Amino acid sequence: MNIFNLKITRNQSTHAKTYVSIDDVYVDEPHPIDLRELVRSCSESGRFFIFTCGCGDSGCANIHEGVQITRDVNIVFWRLRRPQSADGFDDRDEWMRASEEKVYTFAWSDYVTTIKTAVINADNSHPTDTEYSPYGFDRSDLHKLAVACNKI
Repeated sequence: MNIFNLKITRNQSTHAKTYVSIDDVYVDEPHPIDLRELVRSCSESGRFFIFTCGCGDSGCANIHEGVQITRDVNIVFWRLRRPQSADGFDDRDEWMRASEEKVYTFAWSDYVTTIKTAVINADNSHPTDTEYSPYGFDRSDLHKLAVACNKI
């Protein structure tokens, strides 16, 4: 079983940064994390574009597969390619050959609790002028996610 961690911090200015780590290793994708997708993954299986472009369109960052998330009883499976983006490769085929498929398994209750706690804590502690990624996601959106998290 892997250990999932989520941290949402606010720096000295008004910008917040979201970090995902697995087994205490920061997932160093250079792309913003879409908290809406991450929270949605707590209640449904499917393909999620958790790592995305700053504009919110994963295709803009050349991310085509996202993270396949499946829940099986009390386990969450993440299947993704690293790097997530095909940027820097000649084409998608080269990216498929050169990227590495990763599979992680998390205890469902720990996964959900970690995400809920990080979102709710950020909602309770970040000032109203805090800016988040991707573009257009603001403090009121974070609050809506925190309310949704309380229902999971």
